[in-house]
Amino acid sequence: MKLYKMILLAAFALALASCSTVSKSSFAPDTTQLNIAMDDLVYLGEVEVSVDFDKYLGIFKRIEKINGVEYDGKKHQSASVSLNAFVGGVAINPVVCRALPKVYETYPETDYIIVVGQTVQREIMFLGSENVVKARVKAYKFKK
Repeated sequence: MKLYKMILLAAFALALASCSTVSKSSFAPDTTQLNIAMDDLVYLGEVEVSVDFDKYLGIFKRIEKINGVEYDGKKHQSASVSLNAFVGGVAINPVVCRALPKVYETYPETDYIIVVGQTVQREIMFLGSENVVKARVKAYKFKK
């Protein structure tokens, strides 16, 4: 009888272990990939965006102008850029995201953007700096 209980207990433990393994595993792929060729896109145009800002003590930023328009701080617009998909080999300044809505205002049908160039002008001052970041952005849409 004792042997029978041990075999039953081992079978029960094995059944529980196998159920937990199946329920915790995922059959979803680790990564997904979308291959886009330039033949799949229609070129819309190029836009230059710019942000003028001051930086104090290396951590505090105060934006002066976005795309040549005085920034008042009441209206906050930004567009996000996936750093691995939309940047054409350019390490963009995060402040440029504040100026990217101009691309979507200029070309409302934009589906895909690529930052192709960026310039940074910095004037060093005591405990701070005045910065101007300009970026060239190409806009594309998908062919229908």
